Amino acid sequence: MTCIVAFRNKEKNIILAGDKMGSDSFTSMISKVPKVFTNDDFAIGYTSSFRMGQLLQHVWLPPQRKVDQSTDNYLYSDVTASLRKMFKENGFGDDDTNEFGNFIMIYEDRILEMQDEMSFLEHETDIVSVGAGCYHATAAMQLLLDYESDNETILTKLFDLVGYNIVSVSTQYDWMEIKMPTYDEEDNEEKPKRGRPKKET
Repeated sequence: MTCIVAFRNKEKNIILAGDKMGSDSFTSMISKVPKVFTNDDFAIGYTSSFRMGQLLQHVWLPPQRKVDQSTDNYLYSDVTASLRKMFKENGFGDDDTNEFGNFIMIYEDRILEMQDEMSFLEHETDIVSVGAGCYHATAAMQLLLDYESDNETILTKLFDLVGYNIVSVSTQYDWMEIKMPTYDEEDNEEKPKRGRPKKET
């Protein structure tokens, strides 16, 4: 199920987008609830499980960062530990086999992929995608960013391509732009925008 993509645009802001499909590879439905959202200082886009997304958005309480704590130490120690604890307490994932779920997490100016065994991965290209359409999305994005600059144009072309080729990905999507902070800009949170209207029947 799903294609989630994050990339840094020409303004150096981060775009996070996710399709709206719910699928078991045989049937499909369009979800009303976006798979991309913010929780405190984090922006998250998830695949793997709607339950995982619900826990990340509504149950997980990000740990408070200590004074003078490095970003790496905060993410790899406190954040990872709190996520693992939260999933275990709510009956999600398998702590014995070290298998949870896959999602993208944006923190400060970093685009991070949380892998199934709860390790963070950062991609040098600043293009990250997870889900069934991840390979198509990554390759397409590398070309689109060379020829397009408008965020919605990029995303519409991207999800048209991925949705056409992957049965469990929709061409409808939600997205948000996470603006990198400046000296006179404190409020960094954006709500998801609807990227393609539902077709009338």
